Amino acid sequence: MKTMKKILLSLACLLATAGGAWGQTTNGRIYVSLEGNAEATDAGTSWQNTTTLADALGRATAGTEVWVKGYASTSPDSVYVVPTQAGFTLPSGVSLYGGFAGYETSADLRAVVDGKAYRFAYRTVLTGDIGRNDTPDNDGLIFPGGENGRTDNATHVLTLNLDPQLGANINGTRTVVDGFTIGRGNATGTDAAGQGGGILVTGDNAQGVGYSIERCFFIENYAATRGGALYVDGSVTGADNYVALCGFFNNAAGQRATATNAGGAIALAGAGMVVD
Repeated sequence: MKTMKKILLSLACLLATAGGAWGQTTNGRIYVSLEGNAEATDAGTSWQNTTTLADALGRATAGTEVWVKGYASTSPDSVYVVPTQAGFTLPSGVSLYGGFAGYETSADLRAVVDGKAYRFAYRTVLTGDIGRNDTPDNDGLIFPGGENGRTDNATHVLTLNLDPQLGANINGTRTVVDGFTIGRGNATGTDAAGQGGGILVTGDNAQGVGYSIERCFFIENYAATRGGALYVDGSVTGADNYVALCGFFNNAAGQRATATNAGGAIALAGAGMVVD
């Protein structure tokens, strides 16, 4: 019996040590900043011990909140650049919050300016401009071609994958994006690769619940077919899906000088309600 207790105690200690090395979270929350270190043993556990956005999204499961620090400046070194042309992916049931100064204990404490819900004092910017070389010109604007050099940009800056995680999100947990500036996605392909340059919402959420995109600002996103800033795929169902209190500027979809309205800002093929 004593031998068994020692084995169990040793196993418990081993698990606790391993858990620390993998960066356990506090209260189901992961903290992110541009200064974050994904290799630290306590990565993501507090504002003082942040991790990277890629690491947080890779670890998050249904019910997790990811809090992402914003910055007063939007200079090139103060934005979150997508790691690949596939962009960032938000798993089903995860809540992604931006607009933090880096000390808040509640999302309600995030400061805004001009009284506009999506204008945060500390802006969390996600950009698809991997090469940081976008130069929109007077003729090409954000459309392909010209001098704007967008060929290396992400197809989608952020993808919401509503497919329930196996064993993790057959529940009542929403998928949330709240408090981000999302820019310079470039969906120039066909089918899904030509939709939702800023955000693509896709996946079968029949076994989960809805999504919400709130207090976000979309700028300079392009899609070849539909939904320059935001596209909701036809696979998305249900009544509890909405886009609320968001701003859109200089987004485009489709081809220039055509009569077809491809939804430069938003195109909804699946379920969704837009609330101003």
